[in-house]
Amino acid sequence: MPGYTHHSQAAQPVTLAHFLLAHYDAFARDVERLEQAYQVTNQSAMGACALATTGFPIDRELVADLTGCDGMVENSLDAAGGRDFLMQAGTTAAIAMSTIGRLVESLLLWNTPDFGMVELADAYCGISSIMPQKKNPVGLEMIRAEVVRTHNAVNAAFGILKGLPTGNGREPGYIDAEIFEATEKLIMMAPFLAEIINTLTVKVENMLNKAREGFSTMTELADVIVRETDLSFHESYVLVSKLVAQVNGQGLKASAITSEWIDEIAMGLYQRPLQLSAEAVRRALDPVENVNVRARTGGPAPVEVIRMLKKRNAMQEELQRRLQGRY
Repeated sequence: MPGYTHHSQAAQPVTLAHFLLAHYDAFARDVERLEQAYQVTNQSAMGACALATTGFPIDRELVADLTGCDGMVENSLDAAGGRDFLMQAGTTAAIAMSTIGRLVESLLLWNTPDFGMVELADAYCGISSIMPQKKNPVGLEMIRAEVVRTHNAVNAAFGILKGLPTGNGREPGYIDAEIFEATEKLIMMAPFLAEIINTLTVKVENMLNKAREGFSTMTELADVIVRETDLSFHESYVLVSKLVAQVNGQGLKASAITSEWIDEIAMGLYQRPLQLSAEAVRRALDPVENVNVRARTGGPAPVEVIRMLKKRNAMQEELQRRLQGRY
């Protein structure tokens, strides 16, 4: 499939697995942030009272232990009035919702008839009130809206918190409400998105055809010219740019490119033909070959993606084991 940059312009070929791995890694960092927020939040404030503890002979450490907390917020002023622990949870939820939002944006675009790369299941779509041909991706649209509402809630909490003096007051309750709203949206939207992805129809042939037709292989063509001739990459880049302009200007696709056409442009630019073989050009224009040759660490080549998948599966098992231990 094409990899996209700059508002979904075809850039270079990747694979769906490579794309999804990128989002897995981003979600894994979100989970790490949530675990860090848990450690900060799971501290007992009990016994701080209004702000100065009490004269009664209580044992705050014992209370923390009995309530299942990992520790205690020691300073009573901090314990009574602090809300940064909630802000950490809230901002983590906002970041995670941003991660969700980025994936949703891609799926919304790919789901359009113009792209035709995926199709949402009927259960997550709606119909038009007057246009019978419409199948609207309302599930994804709802998630996208909730991402914004999450950010708004956390932003409101920040606005309230900046005016909160040391000690307690009425404002902490408002902060609590905003953060609870933000985290609850993450709790609802994450499994909802998972259901949409699990029921998604992936149109593999359409993805491959878009990679073939959208000039996403031009970087590899420039690289091949560098490998097989004495042109610098800049010279090759200029040549291929001119080539794309001509091919596109004639309403043709990348598959129309030939070694003869390349030689014609090379003669005009550098007064000599490059004489690339037809096979070299064919391989350069093949998105599958483009992917296979990019086998560096983290690249889209299947051999590298399989390695990453095995590693992430092990990470997932460890994560599940770790999280289950909290309950």
